[in-house]
Amino acid sequence: MRVFAKYTGNWSTLTLPKRCYVLGKYSLAPVVLIYALAHITSTASFSWAGVIPLLLFMTGFLCWVVPKLWKFSSTRIGVIPFIALHVLLLPVCAAIAKQIVGVVIRLPPQSFDSTVACLAVLFIPIVWALLAGLMFLLAGSFAIVLTSFGAQIFHFFNIFVPSSAAERWAEVQRKCRAWVSEFADHAFGAIALGAFLSIFVAAYGTVVTSPQLVRLVAYALDFSSADDYPGIEKQQRSRLLDNGYVAYAHRDSLQVHFKVAKLDAESGCSNTTPDEIAQSRGPSKATNTGSTAHGDLGAK
Repeated sequence: MRVFAKYTGNWSTLTLPKRCYVLGKYSLAPVVLIYALAHITSTASFSWAGVIPLLLFMTGFLCWVVPKLWKFSSTRIGVIPFIALHVLLLPVCAAIAKQIVGVVIRLPPQSFDSTVACLAVLFIPIVWALLAGLMFLLAGSFAIVLTSFGAQIFHFFNIFVPSSAAERWAEVQRKCRAWVSEFADHAFGAIALGAFLSIFVAAYGTVVTSPQLVRLVAYALDFSSADDYPGIEKQQRSRLLDNGYVAYAHRDSLQVHFKVAKLDAESGCSNTTPDEIAQSRGPSKATNTGSTAHGDLGAK
């Protein structure tokens, strides 16, 4: 408890980030105890106990870094990197969304521009969180390496300090150690924030890229009724494709299924399945579309 005794007397003078760091250090004691009793306690108990110091260090780092980033981004010079990076990330998000739409719907993604645009907007937080998490993890790890060399540097310079300047050097050493300790707290907070952002990217990315959500977005944004259009089936949500084909979407609760048919303005849609479409193009152009016997492209 001697490590934390210096905080108990001046708790009211500590800043909010410093208080979070102190509480995070205190909360490490149960984690160490659970780890020491690993043969009695379960692994799940150790994992849940480790979340508390992680959140405390992350909160302290956010309270310290957010005002500085906000102040920097409010200046004319500071806003330029954010805008430039955002402009560069938009094409990346659009390209990722286009690939996801093509894989899930199994139709040309250029025919579903609204779905691609919607997913591109949803991918922006993923890309930003991925870049920020990587930056915080690298910066925090580098800062930990620097602070680990701090004590060794102090011991090295102690050899060259004369006895007449020992008191003054001790004061300088005390201030430097306080700065190194605070720097290490920020480093652990940056690593905690980077780990949290990594978890957020994994969880949020799984939801956004789920085939069920992509099909629902496509059904809502790119498929519509066109009963008076020649060759379109009545009371069906459809989307015109290239080369004289039309795609139909059928929703059953939260499940969406797609069907492709050949558009024939004179005799109506022929309800051609994708396998028949491939065979009509010749053996050399036939491809395996992976469709069902009824031409369904969506996974049931």
